[in-house]
Amino acid sequence: MARSTQLRMVLLKVPQIVLAFGGLLHWPSEKNQLSLEKSSKSLEKAKVPKLKTNEEHVKELTLGQEMLEQTIKKMERECVAATASLKVREEQLWAKHMECEDLRLNLAKEKELRAEEELRTKGLREEAMTMKTDRMELWGRIGACTEDHNKEMQHANELMASLE
Repeated sequence: MARSTQLRMVLLKVPQIVLAFGGLLHWPSEKNQLSLEKSSKSLEKAKVPKLKTNEEHVKELTLGQEMLEQTIKKMERECVAATASLKVREEQLWAKHMECEDLRLNLAKEKELRAEEELRTKGLREEAMTMKTDRMELWGRIGACTEDHNKEMQHANELMASLE
C-alpha cells in the first residue's frame, strides 16, 4: 500500500502521463512501475529553470527602465536635431518661394512692358506707313506742280519770244 501511494505521488508529479491517459489511470503492473519510477527520476534530474527572486525581477525592471530612458533620450536628441534641420530647410524653402514670387512679379511686369512696346511698335509702323504714303502723295503733287510750272514757264517763254 505504501508503494501504491508513492506511485500516485509520482503520477501527480508527471502531468504528461495524466494528460496522456485523460485522467483514467489504471494502476500499472510491476514491470511498468519500474519504468515509471525511472521516468520520474529522470524528470527530477532534468534542468528546470530556477525561479527568479523579487530582487532579480526588480533589477531586470530597473535595467529595462534605464534602457528605455536612454532610448527615449536618444530619440529626443534625434527629434531635436531633425526639427532643427527641418526648420533650416523650411527657411531655405521659404526663401526660394519668395525668390520665385519675385521672379513671377518681374515676369508679369516684363510681359506688360513688352505688350506696351509691341503696341508702340505697331503704332510706329502704322505711322511710318502713313508717312510713306503721305510722302509718295507729296512727291506726286510736287511732280504735278513742277510739270505745271514747267508748262507755264514754257508758255511765258513763248509769249516773251513772240513779243520780241
